[in-house]
Amino acid sequence: MKRARVFVGSCLTLWFCYAGEAGAADLARAALARGDESAAFDQFLRRAENGDPIAQNNVGVLFLKGRGTGRDFGEARRWFQAAADKGLPGAMHNLGVLYLRGHGTQSDPAQAAEWFTKAAELGDADAQFYLARLLYEGEGMAQDLSGARHWFTRAADQGLPAAGFNVALMLLRGQGGAPDEAQALAYLQPLAAENETARLLIAQIHLIHAADPARAALALADLRPLAEAGNPEAQYHLGMMLILGQGLARDYEEGRFWLQQASRAGFVPAQVNLAGLYERGLGVAPDPVEAVAWYEIAVSNGDAAAAIVLARLREDLSPPERARAEALTVELRARHPDIVRSTDVPAATP
Repeated sequence: MKRARVFVGSCLTLWFCYAGEAGAADLARAALARGDESAAFDQFLRRAENGDPIAQNNVGVLFLKGRGTGRDFGEARRWFQAAADKGLPGAMHNLGVLYLRGHGTQSDPAQAAEWFTKAAELGDADAQFYLARLLYEGEGMAQDLSGARHWFTRAADQGLPAAGFNVALMLLRGQGGAPDEAQALAYLQPLAAENETARLLIAQIHLIHAADPARAALALADLRPLAEAGNPEAQYHLGMMLILGQGLARDYEEGRFWLQQASRAGFVPAQVNLAGLYERGLGVAPDPVEAVAWYEIAVSNGDAAAAIVLARLREDLSPPERARAEALTVELRARHPDIVRSTDVPAATP
């Protein structure tokens, strides 16, 4: 299984807060809903100047985004600071975002980490997520995988999907603590209905135990619909299950079909295995020309192992066969624009 970065599906977000403003929040929210951002700004500013931390935070958001007023990073920071000094976790989170992104100033991950830490300790799930990210990367603070796992877990337990995915990856890898596949699945299952990457990862976890027919069936139940919907990695795994006879009858022809689909989308492991089918004649007549063409494409995608096999196979081809292999490679690349992709192969699993 391949390694994936954490932080899938996450982004830095600035949050409005609405509560306890004696009706002003409702008026401001209604103004935003109808697109009258100037009126919303006026409502929030009136309360902010009277010391309301929630309104102060929201004025900061509007200044930062240039909504209802001109964009002014200095004013945004001033209002966030005022609300944070009154203990508002959302404002602390927003200050962390401001310093991490370097809005109106040089990016300062260490300062961002301080504010994320304060907000995280007060229970802000988004701040917990970004504190975990900084700890994982060692950005703005010393790397601490145990701490990263702790804060991803805290955010995940508050229902933040990206945190749930990331703590699942750390649990599978044994990063920051002992590996725990069952707990990883527990975090992934609630995400599966809405998150294709989580479904794919669940299927791949079951594939590790494909010798158990029940686990193979669970993997297949997720992989087939994903493959039919066009997910190249699912197509690859479904193809390999068919070729290996995992959880269903061995079927080289259908397996080759799914490897072809994934290969044309640029998924390198599928290209290498498809080349291997043609090289060894598994379920199809041996075809060294087709094999060389697919190994050539895999090499173009950065696969070093394929380059070794390709060099050997090309030596065995006659000049006419080499010419046909080169022509086929050109034809495949022209027919399928995504067939050669970045050398960073997309991956969803550790």
